[in-house]
Amino acid sequence: MRTTDTLSAQNTSDDSARPIGERSLKLAGWSYTLGDIAMCVAGITRSLPDVRAGKKTMAEVASGTAGGAVSWLVGGLGAAYYGNPKSETQLRIQATKLEQYLKQKGITIPSDAREQSKLLKQRSLWENVELFLYEHPSEILNSMYALGAGMLIREGALEIGKGTKSWRPTALNLKGIEAMSSTFWIGAVVMVGALVGLLVKEDPEARKKNEDKGFIGKAIAFVKEKPLRFSAGAYFVNNGFLALRARQDFIGRNDVFPSQTLKPHYTSTLQLALYLFGNTMLMMSNRDQITKNGFKPAELAELEKAAACVIAAQPPETQKALLADLAEYMAKEKGVTIDASTLASHLADRVGEVTTDRLQSASRDMKWTARTAQRADIAPTL
Repeated sequence: MRTTDTLSAQNTSDDSARPIGERSLKLAGWSYTLGDIAMCVAGITRSLPDVRAGKKTMAEVASGTAGGAVSWLVGGLGAAYYGNPKSETQLRIQATKLEQYLKQKGITIPSDAREQSKLLKQRSLWENVELFLYEHPSEILNSMYALGAGMLIREGALEIGKGTKSWRPTALNLKGIEAMSSTFWIGAVVMVGALVGLLVKEDPEARKKNEDKGFIGKAIAFVKEKPLRFSAGAYFVNNGFLALRARQDFIGRNDVFPSQTLKPHYTSTLQLALYLFGNTMLMMSNRDQITKNGFKPAELAELEKAAACVIAAQPPETQKALLADLAEYMAKEKGVTIDASTLASHLADRVGEVTTDRLQSASRDMKWTARTAQRADIAPTL
């Protein structure tokens, strides 16, 4: 089977066939999405008595828990759709990085090189945007979570300002804990987790680099090694406040919401269960979406061919230097598991293959041109 056929077969395979670790961010996104819908419904039904009594407007509802849920919904959908991209998409991301590297070196990719490699095909603006989103799905999730958390913090602060809730337990018992603004603390905890997941750069070698450091240094390295692990941990802490909110909804089901058919605790408990599963999946996820196991030989061959097409299109006196340069660059890229020396040998072989293909194509074009000209010469004149 040809390389392109192999890649197509891999790319069209169903996600359910992939190990759970290779689709954990996608599963987290879908679980969060469903949980966010439940949260939005719970927020609206929870606010209906105040809206009916004129104590709260629908605009305030939309800018509070319900609005935060919608923001989180967008983040969850982003992670669900763009998380854990398949091999072909990962190769396109790496090809884009290769183009950017070549551009920095002042090398332009000619049209004939683009025609020989599908990874070098011209992309539209939207295709480039999509590749960026496929590369950063967890950033979509955490940026929208930070935005939604801000809305919840604002709503909780208003509750505290009005005196209906406290920012801390009023007593060391269940009733005192329930007097605390769970909305404020849900927003605050999620904000911390989202910002760490968004701003801390992933470094798989962090713990190894900090083996001789103290407790604080090792703790920081633990976070850097896998920032989403910290985010998921913060979201697990948040589940405690969600449980408190669900309990408050359940206690008030008959007193606060006596006339409502759909009571808040129906969806707030569902939200809690979905978030627990989503947090578990997020804890298993990497921020970096390029395969940590490395591309398969057939996949790496496609990336090597893309580089070879560019090398073959350069003047002979610059090909050798560019080959060595690209071998060094590509060997350091994610998904590439062979060393620069081996990669240089592969590239040299593929440059020969690409050059042969171009000569054969040129020969076919010349024969076609000659036949066309011959027909024109012998065509009858009317």
